[in-house]
Amino acid sequence: MPKKLKENIIEDLGLNQLPEDKREEVLLAMTEALLKRILIVALEKIPESKKGEFDEIFKSKDSEKINEFLSDNIPGYEKMVKNEIENFKKEMKETVSQLQK
Repeated sequence: MPKKLKENIIEDLGLNQLPEDKREEVLLAMTEALLKRILIVALEKIPESKKGEFDEIFKSKDSEKINEFLSDNIPGYEKMVKNEIENFKKEMKETVSQLQK
């Protein structure tokens, strides 16, 4: 997770109150959930003719190649990712707020 995004999430969700090891554990779980979410949305937008190629790239587990493929083959990919991040942060804020009640 990019450092700026990580710091933003820590601040927005009040995770700076947690011990560092717990904070990292929560961030790791959130990152995995967010990446899965982005992947699900991206998979829906990959053209059928490109899905086989994506499967091969995905099997390589090379995150740079995966991201490059998605960016090249999904119109508005960067905006989609930003929207998913914002939606995820909003949902996490609501969840944290409810837990604090």
